[in-house]
Amino acid sequence: MLEQLLSRENLLVALKRVEANKGSHGVDGMSVKTLREHIQQNWQSIRHAIEEGSYQPSPVRRVEIPKPFYYLLGFDRFGLQPSTKRTFFESSSND
Repeated sequence: MLEQLLSRENLLVALKRVEANKGSHGVDGMSVKTLREHIQQNWQSIRHAIEEGSYQPSPVRRVEIPKPFYYLLGFDRFGLQPSTKRTFFESSSND
């Protein structure tokens, strides 16, 4: 299963999904525009770390965004993920 998850085809589909989402940069400060280059340059070391179980992505940062007044002073809570981690989450949802 890990081989399928880390396959080139699977990760390209996941990367295209993350790029198409056009979200803001991850908690690691990496923009979606630079994500592809980062993965290409660092793929061998990232893959090796995942396979040996030592990969440690940056932690998710919790952000609270105030809701509009008509929601009576509540907050929406979001977790901002590192850009690389978002790509791997997408790859795990591919068929």
